[in-house]
Amino acid sequence: MDERLRATLACVVETFCAEAPSRAVADRIVAELEAVGRPKLLSDLALFLRVIELPLANLALAGVSQPFSVMTRSTRERYLLRWADSPLPLRRTAFQAAKRLALFVAYAHSNGGPNPLWEGIGYSRPELAEPARSLLRARVCAPGETVRADAVVVGSGAGGAVVAAELAKAGRLAFSGTASCSRRMTSRSACSPVAPSAGARS
Repeated sequence: MDERLRATLACVVETFCAEAPSRAVADRIVAELEAVGRPKLLSDLALFLRVIELPLANLALAGVSQPFSVMTRSTRERYLLRWADSPLPLRRTAFQAAKRLALFVAYAHSNGGPNPLWEGIGYSRPELAEPARSLLRARVCAPGETVRADAVVVGSGAGGAVVAAELAKAGRLAFSGTASCSRRMTSRSACSPVAPSAGARS
């Protein structure tokens, strides 16, 4: 999304939540939409921002012959309310999407500390419990090192981590690595699950 559209998005954020750091919230909205990997969401938002910057479209849709970004805040509020109360479902949907995006990101972002907006709604973040003690004792293998293990867990994501933890809890020695790591292994037996060793606890 280009600089001009980001500036317009910041104006939308400021209209919905004047106390929020509007440009930072606008940049975060774009970053979040890019991160989810659904380009249509970002293109729909860009289309909305382009439309509200067109004076002729605004004159026809809301009776205001100005781009959204140059309107006063009170005019922007009245303008967006025309979208909210529009007889056209698409305009009402666009208003709701813009409002929810702006308010959710403005209030959800904490940057590791308290969000200044929380005080206005009486919210304070609860104390977080200490992280659970890890059941795994992991180390990085040296190049050329031979590893003997009861099982090989290919994949170190959420599923692989749970499997490795369960194996460790049962007293098994597990080797965990990524799929690319397993493809680099030259030994066929190293790529397959290995039978539990006689000394492992059941």
